[in-house]
Amino acid sequence: MGEQGAAGFPAWQVGQPAATPSATSLQAAPVDLQGLLPLHPQVAAAPLPWRALKLAEAPITAVARAADGYVAAGDAKGAVGVFSADGKRTASAQMESQVLALHFLGEDLLVGEDRGALTRLGPDGATRWQVVIPYEPMPWDYWSEYRSRVREITSGDLNGDGQAEILLSNSDRRVHAFTADGKLLWRAPVEWGIFTGMTPGSFGGKFGLFGGTSRPSIHGRCLIFPADGGRPQALTRPFLVSWSVPSQFRDMRLVDLNGDGVTEIINAVDTNCRQLVVYREDGKVLWDADMAGAAEALAVKGDTIYGGGNSGYVAAFAGASGKRLWACYLGEPVVLLALTAEGRLAAATPAGRVFLVGPGGQLEGRVELGSSVSAVLRPGDHRVGERLLVGTKDGRAIAQ
Repeated sequence: MGEQGAAGFPAWQVGQPAATPSATSLQAAPVDLQGLLPLHPQVAAAPLPWRALKLAEAPITAVARAADGYVAAGDAKGAVGVFSADGKRTASAQMESQVLALHFLGEDLLVGEDRGALTRLGPDGATRWQVVIPYEPMPWDYWSEYRSRVREITSGDLNGDGQAEILLSNSDRRVHAFTADGKLLWRAPVEWGIFTGMTPGSFGGKFGLFGGTSRPSIHGRCLIFPADGGRPQALTRPFLVSWSVPSQFRDMRLVDLNGDGVTEIINAVDTNCRQLVVYREDGKVLWDADMAGAAEALAVKGDTIYGGGNSGYVAAFAGASGKRLWACYLGEPVVLLALTAEGRLAAATPAGRVFLVGPGGQLEGRVELGSSVSAVLRPGDHRVGERLLVGTKDGRAIAQ
């Protein structure tokens, strides 16, 4: 037995080190891959089952869907097209800069641009009105993009008169509210970052505009703006508001998960742990769960919540309890989730693939889009309905 050191550990010995073989004599031992996850799951390719709507040659940068099945797409060179449910192009328009946001308002289309312009187009593509939002810096403008860009658009009845007002998130770190004819009602600052995942709903029996901050962002909390644009309320949990742990908001849904008549608030967050968070209306956390990385996309069917994110996993959870029902490894980041008519979960990835996952969590197939994904339905209320709509780098909108 060798000489002992402190606490019985072997003492250091002075002498010659053991000889090591030369690099040329080293042999790599075979690796047994039994039981290890493959770097990329192998699954059969399926033919494209959805509409492919060609806009132009530039990458698609924004997409939106209307309740009647119409689809809109805008691209990096300012082209806008509207397509009917049977794939026929019904309107076209040309903007002055890249299209960043689209939203249907009845039969009309609202278009948000990189230069800060908001335009209302009629069903024929003609301009009804246009507003250009100037950039006005405010304190701590490093939580903005130092310019005016229309990042998201939605609509909701703010005053209960039965008419929808227009709400938009601008990269100046403000939420702007307009009348349907383009008159500014109010603008509200956002702490701290650019508002994303906009979802009009009800909070405490009154109108609330739900969302959070992302790119840039510091906190992963959920903010709820009142109808007059006043100071928002916040839903959060420990470590989502921390200057030492940056977080950001990625997606959300409003769903009554336990049948008590009160809506739960489901958030997908990019943070260091438990990235899927479900709040009750009183602000308490009903449950949260880990997604092994940033949660980027949600889908809801009945009382089941589906989550996907940049770890390459998709997972299903029981809505009322948060119990994980299954998890499926795809090997690629997920940017959008949808549900097919056959009951499968469709998970779109930036590389231009849509993986098809069966009801029990088994990977059943993949669809190759033929080009990388350059746009998806924006987070929040635009994803309600859980139907696939993405834009591709080669100028197509792929619509379920």
